[in-house]
Amino acid sequence: MVPDVLEEWNIDTLRNLLTKGYFESEAFDFKETLPRSTDESGKLRLVKTCCAFANSGGGFLIFGVSNNGSLEGLDPNFDFPEQFGSYPQKCMPTVTWDFKNPPISLEDGKVIHIVYIPKSWNAAHSCEVASDGLCFVKRTNKGNEPMSYEEIRLAFLQYYEKRLKLQLLKAELDNIKKHAEELIIPAHAASTQPAMGDFSLTVLETVYGEVP
Repeated sequence: MVPDVLEEWNIDTLRNLLTKGYFESEAFDFKETLPRSTDESGKLRLVKTCCAFANSGGGFLIFGVSNNGSLEGLDPNFDFPEQFGSYPQKCMPTVTWDFKNPPISLEDGKVIHIVYIPKSWNAAHSCEVASDGLCFVKRTNKGNEPMSYEEIRLAFLQYYEKRLKLQLLKAELDNIKKHAEELIIPAHAASTQPAMGDFSLTVLETVYGEVP
């Protein structure tokens, strides 16, 4: 079973996935290492994968697994977070990510790095492809696949709808704060009865219900 959070990933989890022959899915992707500086196609694939996870349900990138499914690991002295960070930054807009810290250690001293890219509220994310312009991708059991025009359109509509609801949420919170301040009894007030008031939580409940 694929873990849901970074903390659940460990050496036993990795070995279990590889031993049972799990194929890469919409939830995770095995990588041997980061692309070489001259590997432009490899760098583009990694940027696309960052966009795809963010545009879909989120997922994990596991670095240090060879193409034949063995745990090879990476040099523990390699500054992985620094080098990886440039790839989600190339997505438009930038993709949020986190990583397992410390990484998973192997018996030979090498390490496995695991990156988590959550589902994004800023979707749809795209990347620049020299020959085609902007590229929008999603993550499926087949890997990275192009998003359809309708999927892209709906993603942008949902983005602007979320922004509108967040603006309504801010206005509602400001109103609640103002209402609460008006109900505060001054210290010198003669009455010992607390002021009572009603607070509308309709907008709060609506927005909270949509938080993933």
